[in-house]
Amino acid sequence: MAKKHDFSPTEWNTLRDTPYLVCIAVLLAGSTGFVTVGQLLAFALQIVEGQNADSSLLRELTSRSETQSAEVSVRQSLRVARGTPSSDSIRRRALEQARASAEIAIAKASEPDALAYRRLLFGIAEKTAFTARAERFAGFEPEPTEAEALFFAQLRRILEIELVKRA
Repeated sequence: MAKKHDFSPTEWNTLRDTPYLVCIAVLLAGSTGFVTVGQLLAFALQIVEGQNADSSLLRELTSRSETQSAEVSVRQSLRVARGTPSSDSIRRRALEQARASAEIAIAKASEPDALAYRRLLFGIAEKTAFTARAERFAGFEPEPTEAEALFFAQLRRILEIELVKRA
């Protein structure tokens, strides 16, 4: 089971900050661009699930102190960019960081921890987008926007997550 001390500070920060970037990229890929309370709750619930996960890596990454550090770090990194970053640039950055963090997890964490981390990232994307769609169309699950579908496909390929068919 991987712990914080198994990673360099840069690697740890990449692992810690990536879920936030993935969430932001999904929020911006939605058709309206508006962030809802439900979407933020979906993200928060994923973090809480991480705090209660079997994976020690997820528990450490989603601890209160790491969550606070990630919020500050991501906020600062988005402010560094001149002007407001475009949704496309944030999507590209989230995908690049997802690739880097998946490689770090695979290289330094146990196989179960690495898989749990990759599933956490994809789960954040999926649940955030689903909540947005459910709020737009209460009562049924509409199709993802084109931008969401593209982001999911790219993220799934990067994270090597198999699509599970729903009954």
